[in-house]
Parts: sequence; C-alpha cells; structure tokens
Amino acid sequence: MAVVALGLSVVALAILAVTFRGAWFVALPLAVIALVLAIWSAAGEPRGLSRVAGLAALLLAVLALTIAALALAASLDISNGYDVYERRPAS
Repeated sequence: MAVVALGLSVVALAILAVTFRGAWFVALPLAVIALVLAIWSAAGEPRGLSRVAGLAALLLAVLALTIAALALAASLDISNGYDVYERRPAS
C-alpha cells in the first residue's frame, strides 16, 4: 500500500509540475488519496523498504496536497475578477 501511495503522490506532483493551475482538479484528489493510503500504511508496522516507501509517500503526499491546494487558491483568485458576461461600452 505504501508503494501505491508513493506512486499516486509522484503522479500528482508530476501533474502539478506540468500544468500548475490547469489540472488541480485531478491532482488534488490524487494527493488526498495518496495521503490517506500513506497514513493507512503507516498504521501497520511496516518493516524495511516498506517503511522507507511509506515515509517517502507521506512526505510527498503532504507536499502534493499543499501545492494542489495552492493551485486551487490561485485558480479561484484569478477567476474571481473575471466576468464573462460583463458588458463593455461600445467605442
């Protein structure tokens, strides 16, 4: 389970690196799922490589979740002042 969480967090970070604001709606759920799986895998008593993968997945999932939340905030902030139906006076 730690390896799946590690993979999901890497995919979420890759999506955010390629399209920062564009695909936050994909990266945010992936980061949340990766975080839940990383915590769930840490609830057991992993040993050896599974423990290292779990810790790496936890750190990367927190990083991906933070960046995805910032991308969501940036997207909402930019779209806040944009109104498609705004009428401009004819010149």
